[in-house]
Amino acid sequence: MRCVRYVLLAILLAACGGSQATLQPRAGGSGGAGGGGGSGGAAGAPVDASSREVSFASAAADSFLHVGTLQIPAHVEGERLPAVIFAHGSGPNDRDETLRGQLGMSFGRDIPVFAELGDALQDAGFVVLRFDKRSCGPFNGCADNGYAPTDPDAVTIDTFVEDVEGGLAFLASQPEVDAERLFFVGHSKGASYAPRLLTDHPQLRAGVMLAAPFVTIDRALVQQAEKLEEILVATGASEAQIDAALADVRAIAADVTALHEGTFAGTRIGGLPVAYWNSWLRLGEEAPALAAALDRPLLVLSGGYDWNVPQAETEAWAAHFGERSPHETRIVPCVTHALNCIDNPDWMKIRPGDIGAHVDPAVIEELLSFLAARR
Repeated sequence: MRCVRYVLLAILLAACGGSQATLQPRAGGSGGAGGGGGSGGAAGAPVDASSREVSFASAAADSFLHVGTLQIPAHVEGERLPAVIFAHGSGPNDRDETLRGQLGMSFGRDIPVFAELGDALQDAGFVVLRFDKRSCGPFNGCADNGYAPTDPDAVTIDTFVEDVEGGLAFLASQPEVDAERLFFVGHSKGASYAPRLLTDHPQLRAGVMLAAPFVTIDRALVQQAEKLEEILVATGASEAQIDAALADVRAIAADVTALHEGTFAGTRIGGLPVAYWNSWLRLGEEAPALAAALDRPLLVLSGGYDWNVPQAETEAWAAHFGERSPHETRIVPCVTHALNCIDNPDWMKIRPGDIGAHVDPAVIEELLSFLAARR
């Protein structure tokens, strides 16, 4: 049975929302905001790898209290280690960033993107902070974390960036962390935070932009609508069926385009206030120039099987950076938006065994190689 389902997934750049699984405390004890659960034993003694539940306040005006997992690698007591913080794509996402597909395609399985990347980084000697996004809580079945819903009219893209900034401050305060060796890894929309964060926070040594769009969100939405149309045409859908399936996607793309052009007269698009979309447009507009001006490196990595953010976006980043840039770009041919690999190049003939159940090893290798060289 074919494993491709032509369903209209989230319009935004994330493939789907967070996991509905209950998040249980990890091994290694509990440490609240500001630390706790630190390593014990005599000075210079070896300390086993561990994880602990933590909480930290956003740098946003509402000081939203996030919860997450702090992963500590094996180390020597008193040693200060490099540390990484993750930022999710759009939509509600848990700390594992559990993805079930990409635009127009369901995998039939969960890919815990951040959990697998976090484990690899922990094994490589990095402290890792993964947290539940403020939009992921019991109110939408995304995570059992005690979050209360926030007012959508009070949240913009800037708010999510400030959430990461709160996490960075928390990381820097941890007894196992070298505050001068912090790194950022963002996925999809979250990848677009990297140029701003590295510009504003000199302690960030480098950033990784996974499946990072180069174009602004209005153009990205148009591209996604066109991709969905291409899929539907290939599967034999009639023009009427295509129009019905894509009506909402096209309407939102048209409205955001009009907003960018200054001709939109409404107050909301897709149920979200125009302030949210304006902040997203600003993020996309500023990212290329900020990235080009950075004196610390970025890695832009994507997959050739990504239907949300096609590889042409990474190629655009490479062209923008030029040959003398400190930044690097990589494209892994078989990798999807969820960073797993699909072995069959013919998407019309995909079978369950063709779809990778984990983040592809090539992605992990590229990530570790880039960060290890700068730790």
